[in-house]
Amino acid sequence: MSEKTPNQPVNQTQAPEGAQETQTIRIKKPVRDIKMIKVSKHTYNVIRSFINSSSKDIYPWNTGVKVNNRVVFMKPGKWNLIIYLGSHDGEKIIAELVSRGDVLQLSFKKLWIDSYDFDITDLMTLISTAIIPNDYVPYAEPVLLIDVVEKLREYIDF
Repeated sequence: MSEKTPNQPVNQTQAPEGAQETQTIRIKKPVRDIKMIKVSKHTYNVIRSFINSSSKDIYPWNTGVKVNNRVVFMKPGKWNLIIYLGSHDGEKIIAELVSRGDVLQLSFKKLWIDSYDFDITDLMTLISTAIIPNDYVPYAEPVLLIDVVEKLREYIDF
């Protein structure tokens, strides 16, 4: 990720026609570019659906079903969030978001999306990395990793 130094012009604004001044906006703090990670359209759509799903208890996907050593939250036709109960070490998978195969996996230390893995303890990575689809998806917008992690935290403590 590139980091710009303080006092570097980021954006210039032109005065309206007839005015004589041009002002330069200077950022005083470091600025980071967002790192865009391309994922499959399917992965992107499932994660967007998960992120945009309401957290209100009245919706069925906010009530889990316990099956043996796991709890499953289901949004029919969209995704299942599977949370594995019991004791886990730092690398063992504790949760998976699935829809026709794994889309996302989570441990206490890492988040896996497609072929990428991210350290969930590194806040700078989480706030400066976003996923985008690798092919056209109408109205697609970058999804920050911090938003994915915060949504997962609504379902599980980690």
